[in-house]
Amino acid sequence: MDSALSRLERHAPSDRTTGPGTAVSALMLQALADAYAAGETVNFPDNADLGEMANDPLLADLALPSGAIAAGITVWLLVLGAISAEVFGQLGSDAPASIADDAFDTAERLLFG
Repeated sequence: MDSALSRLERHAPSDRTTGPGTAVSALMLQALADAYAAGETVNFPDNADLGEMANDPLLADLALPSGAIAAGITVWLLVLGAISAEVFGQLGSDAPASIADDAFDTAERLLFG
């Protein structure tokens, strides 16, 4: 018996998921590019591997140096990690309420001096 459920696609086709899946990170990178264009500097070492990402069509128009791309990706991963830690209670139920603020302050100092 062929059910409607068995006919559903069992994958997430990129033509339908890439745009929505990258919308927030694209906004974050655009904010970084706007700040960079306004003269803000990023105190983050250049990274050749991440610098190659500047040639990606999604990043090429941003005109960011590899250090800024590395900083942006690092910040994005920190945000995702913080969300995961909060949602899944990875810091424990007795963690101080300010731990996320303290962690973000530390990350900001590490990334931007």
